[in-house]
Amino acid sequence: MHRLIRRPSPAMAVATLALFIALGGVSYGVATGSIDTREIRDNTVRGKDVRNGTLSAFDLGNSGRPVRKFGPVLIPQGQQATLLAYGPFAVLGQCQAVGTGTRLRVFIATSETNSAFGASANTSGDFGPTTPEDDRVLRNTTAGPGQAVHSNATNDAFSAIAPSGRTLSGTVHGTANGASDNCRAYGGYTRVK
Repeated sequence: MHRLIRRPSPAMAVATLALFIALGGVSYGVATGSIDTREIRDNTVRGKDVRNGTLSAFDLGNSGRPVRKFGPVLIPQGQQATLLAYGPFAVLGQCQAVGTGTRLRVFIATSETNSAFGASANTSGDFGPTTPEDDRVLRNTTAGPGQAVHSNATNDAFSAIAPSGRTLSGTVHGTANGASDNCRAYGGYTRVK
């Protein structure tokens, strides 16, 4: 007895093809580890779920801004040094003789009028290239003769923004050394744009 094999209907052929494609896509995703954003619920991916080196600073936005470090910069008494410069901003350090002691004075400068900054030592709603140094101070640390005094790390944060949208924020630490008549300043900062 001879059996006849029936051809599948067009609908059955399309359904079978769709099944193979669907199974192939799932197995490809499992084999490669790739997942489409539609397959992830919001706020469910954690750091340990992401392979190291696969995200860029662009992917992370502002949370991925790298912290850059500066210093320590040695400043002899009576001199000034640029500690860091970014866009319109510069953070400068001066080592000054004050009475019989030594003072580290750190201040911010900008090339853009209507910039603003904030720091524990001073706050300005508006500053520019002609604003007096006394109104732009970020940190003052003074040591008497024979002393070395380090700034208080809990009060050393600063931030600044310019009308161009450039921002700078960070910390500045330093030591005034009355024994050797010099100063040192160092810190870290982040920048945007």
